[in-house]
Amino acid sequence: MSDAGPYPTLALYIDGTFIGPDEREGEDVINPADGGVLGRLPHVRPDDLDAAIAAASRAFESWRWTSPLERSGILRRVAELIRERASEIARNLTLDQGKPLAEAQAEVFGAAEHAEWHAEECRRIYGRVIPPRDRNVRQTVIRQPVGVCAAFTPWNFPFNQALRKISAALGSGCTLVLKAAEDAPSAVVALVRLFDEAGLPPGCLNLVWGVPE
Repeated sequence: MSDAGPYPTLALYIDGTFIGPDEREGEDVINPADGGVLGRLPHVRPDDLDAAIAAASRAFESWRWTSPLERSGILRRVAELIRERASEIARNLTLDQGKPLAEAQAEVFGAAEHAEWHAEECRRIYGRVIPPRDRNVRQTVIRQPVGVCAAFTPWNFPFNQALRKISAALGSGCTLVLKAAEDAPSAVVALVRLFDEAGLPPGCLNLVWGVPE
């Protein structure tokens, strides 16, 4: 797998800006196959968390009113980018998470399908009309985004699980702060870069790393 390029630079992502390991304290990411150091993962400071929450709150005020067609378009673009970069993402996922390359590739391609599913579902967040007891009453249900979401995802399927949380929140008009698994970070950083490239507005998605305990 060495011909696929070096292990990527890891980062935080707050309010549309990537913050690399040279700018924060952090931890080494270890290859479970040989114990070697793959890279350095930056940790958030308390003020970074405040900034991430504030950014998500600001972004929500406009993202909640963004057309479902526009939200769907971003998710579809992310699915396209996932398929284009699948080999690289899977290779790095295997390096830091340890699963066989074939399983890493299956995880990445499966995530692209989830992105497309949410791209369709977010266009169909319908309300409903409820038959009333009184003919002079009209009862309706309107579904609205709840606001800023906090998302936590595990190490065993780092790419797929993060994609599901992100796509569900963004597709429904919510914004979020994501804390993924520090021991398998490359795939999640890659995913956030794809959303950034797909045109997601700053603040809608924020990625933080730290010490879970």
